[in-house]
Amino acid sequence: MISWNALISGYVEKGHVEKAIDSLKKMQLEGQILPDEVTFLCTLNACNHSDYVNGGKYHFDNMKKRYGITPDIQQYTCMVDLFCRIGHVDEAMALTKEMPTSYYPLWCALLGACQKWDNVKLGRLAFEKGVQLNDTHGIAYMHMVNMYATTSMQKGWRKNEVDITGVKHIIVDNCGHNL
Repeated sequence: MISWNALISGYVEKGHVEKAIDSLKKMQLEGQILPDEVTFLCTLNACNHSDYVNGGKYHFDNMKKRYGITPDIQQYTCMVDLFCRIGHVDEAMALTKEMPTSYYPLWCALLGACQKWDNVKLGRLAFEKGVQLNDTHGIAYMHMVNMYATTSMQKGWRKNEVDITGVKHIIVDNCGHNL
């Protein structure tokens, strides 16, 4: 198993995505060694780095249905990143909601993708979820401000001057948040 995972991982690292996926197929055909969580993480990374969405979906579903492997935060993160890279933020959001636990960095990554692809509606939801998990970390607030600024929706937010304590304060939809 370790040899197969190292082989697949090495191919991914060197940019040989097709060889990585072919190695997984060969491993499955031989049938003596079953892929594990690491194998699928390597394969999903291969799909991610080549923007191979259909392959990513196939392998993600296959690990659950065929092999009974429950995806962990790394596999979910890989798939969400794949969807975000190519602008499928709706699918990324659906998968993020499906996760058994919430993960702040994933919500921020999704928020960043919403900013990149001008999806303010989902961006607001990602912002709210991220702030529920960590309302003291500034990255979610900065993504939200930048999203409003780049989509010319400045009326939905305003940035006040630095207050006496030196903490910047942002108003998003009439709710104040400190940076």
